[in-house]
Amino acid sequence: MSVHYSNQITPDLDNPLILPFWEACQRHELVAQHCPSCDTLRFPPLSICANCWSENQAWTRIEPFATLWSFVIYRRAMNPAFADEIPYAIGRVKTDAGPVFETRLAIPLDEIEIGMPLVASFRDVNADFSLLQFEKR
Repeated sequence: MSVHYSNQITPDLDNPLILPFWEACQRHELVAQHCPSCDTLRFPPLSICANCWSENQAWTRIEPFATLWSFVIYRRAMNPAFADEIPYAIGRVKTDAGPVFETRLAIPLDEIEIGMPLVASFRDVNADFSLLQFEKR
């Protein structure tokens, strides 16, 4: 499936809390924040561990496999920058490692099913930004 992504909107690549995630996306690697104190994986990242309250944090590569929990199909652009991309799907995806991501689905809209097995993939939007998305496994 070919999907066009706008160069007009990108995340805050200067935010140190999430920057390691976006750097990994540039390398086409799926990562999650890891608490070395209690061995908990999490996403989105936090400045402290929600499990043990430790301020220690690290990032670790996780396997790209996941299952689709839920999804929504956008048929109207909530932001003009996405007008050329309508319709598109956003999914809530639970990775086999545990962390849950809300991300773009690179799947034909009529083939999306709750519970379907997925694999992470990455779309290079521009020289500085690659977008995490999931496609059919």
